[in-house]
Amino acid sequence: TSSALLEVASTESVVVGASLRTTIPDLKNIVHFYTPDGSKRGRRRWLETLMTTFNNVSEHPQSHIWTLLSARFGSRLPARMAELLSTTKLHAFDRQDTTYTSFDGLKIGITVFVPKNVDKGSTLPVLVRWHGGALINGGRDYEPWFPRWIIELTALHKAIIVCPDYRLLPESPGLDILSDLHTFYTWLHTSLSSFLTSSFSDSHPTPDLSNILITGESAGGYMAIQSSLLGETKGIKAVIAHYPMIDLQDAWYSIPSHKEIFNQPPPSYPPGWLDAQLKVARTAAPVTSRIPKEEDLDLFVALLQQGRYTEILGADSSLFPLENLKKVKEEGKPLMPMWIFHGDEDSIIPIQGTWKFMEEVKSVFGENGARKVESRVVVGKEHGFDNDEVGLEVDWVIEAQEWLKEYWP
Repeated sequence: TSSALLEVASTESVVVGASLRTTIPDLKNIVHFYTPDGSKRGRRRWLETLMTTFNNVSEHPQSHIWTLLSARFGSRLPARMAELLSTTKLHAFDRQDTTYTSFDGLKIGITVFVPKNVDKGSTLPVLVRWHGGALINGGRDYEPWFPRWIIELTALHKAIIVCPDYRLLPESPGLDILSDLHTFYTWLHTSLSSFLTSSFSDSHPTPDLSNILITGESAGGYMAIQSSLLGETKGIKAVIAHYPMIDLQDAWYSIPSHKEIFNQPPPSYPPGWLDAQLKVARTAAPVTSRIPKEEDLDLFVALLQQGRYTEILGADSSLFPLENLKKVKEEGKPLMPMWIFHGDEDSIIPIQGTWKFMEEVKSVFGENGARKVESRVVVGKEHGFDNDEVGLEVDWVIEAQEWLKEYWP
């Protein structure tokens, strides 16, 4: 963060008209004094002190630091520093939560994020984000798995983010997950507008439900693609799928074999562990959010090793995107624009599934019918590679943005 402020100092020097020979040392002294080791803790201490300094010196505009940075951030300078200190990646948004459906007392939640500082009553595009986790883990508001570049993209276009939970495997079968998918889109089109009116009284935004982008990572990519293939296309302009689960009938998911995840040998599971887990799940209440602990044995990895993932997902053809692709063609419907990207070293969700999907798209729809569906291989990348280090300035993200301009917002 300190380097970012120094960059601001350089770029804003002409506007301020101040001498960098005096201004930059002021900034550097603060940085070096409070972050001698460059540690995260030290940077936070520096930011907290700088925040206090800004609040105290705002009455003294002759301060070099205050003059320089206030030219960049204006009256929002203290608020900007609060953002830098924030523990959430979604600090540029206001948040409200609600329920979009319930089963036997289980409420299935949804989180809505509205950009701050939008004009009251603005009509805003919508981004729906489905969380990942192999349909077994994850949750709608688990930020470590929420790609930073998607948040930045949404903020750039002043869009509303809508994040639904859904029932998870193995307590619920795959068809229940698809049922939640359909129920969510009904809620989106019938209840989002009124929810925004009642819950965001300051901004009072209106969602543009004819201008929707669907995104999702891994299992969320599966949910995003399934949305477009299972008829939930109303208002949807495009789909972005991050390293998605697609070919769930492949041997990777259905045949026992030695599989190394993240270049690690298979963990040692106690005899009968997986059977015991699945037996408990059969009579357990549905689960809509599950964040695995690092020390826990991974159910998904166990299912992969023993080739039983497809078994717990279910056998209905609607569960499999490759089958749904053919149905879309049979019904005479067009494909939604899709951008699919995948790392070629993905050891959890093999990239071969994405390749097969693209081959099927061309085979079923022909070159012309498939022209709106594009895929990108990101060389040398593992599963979940678009982490917090990836922002809008990364090459393949820039390419995705260029593609998206044709469709959204």
